[in-house]
Amino acid sequence: MTLEWKTQPTEIAMARMKPITIAKAVGDEWIDALAALDTAEARKVLLSLVDPEIKGGSFPVAFDRSETVAARLVELARRDADIEKRLSQLCCLRIPEPKRSLLAKVVGWLGTPDAALSALNLLDDEATPQIPYDTWKQGRRVRRAQAVW
Repeated sequence: MTLEWKTQPTEIAMARMKPITIAKAVGDEWIDALAALDTAEARKVLLSLVDPEIKGGSFPVAFDRSETVAARLVELARRDADIEKRLSQLCCLRIPEPKRSLLAKVVGWLGTPDAALSALNLLDDEATPQIPYDTWKQGRRVRRAQAVW
């Protein structure tokens, strides 16, 4: 007699865990695997980490190291002009934290003049923080570069 699982044990365990717990448990490896897949659905899931308008797979960003997520989104934006354009558009929307801070990191790491201008749209007197850390950091780099000139 062979036992057959109708539902795999890992599926049962995953169903009982909150998405935040899953994200922290698999973290960087999960993000890297999505980026490596490079399918339309994988790109959608990655983009959902900063885009609140993508429904379905999105959940609160809960990574201990947002640098991995930002790096994979930057790589994606550099390969796909439509993704880069969407990231720029997102800067004009009211994005809740921590997606706003992650978006600021991504846009800052893109390092283009257009991205720097888009990052200015993330400034918000009513948000906390008013100036995302990575946008503030990018502004400091620009001021230092101007001082050298």
